[in-house]
Amino acid sequence: MNDEGEFLIGGLEPGVYAVRVEPLDDASTDSFFDDPGIDVNFKATFADQVVAVPKGGAAPTFDVTVQPK
Repeated sequence: MNDEGEFLIGGLEPGVYAVRVEPLDDASTDSFFDDPGIDVNFKATFADQVVAVPKGGAAPTFDVTVQPK
C-alpha cells in the first residue's frame, strides 16, 4: 500500500476475479501494517466490475470506494 491507499496484488494466476474490500476481522492492524493510523471502520464493498488478469500480469487499474460504517 502506498500513501494514496493504492495496492498492488502480485502472484495471481491469469483469470477473472471479483474484488471485495473489507476491514480486518479482528480490527488489529499491528500484525499486518506498520502504520498504526490505518482506518478499519468501513463497510465491506465489492468492486463494481470484475477484473481480468491476463497472462504476464498488468491488469488495468480500478477504484473501489468504501463507505464508513
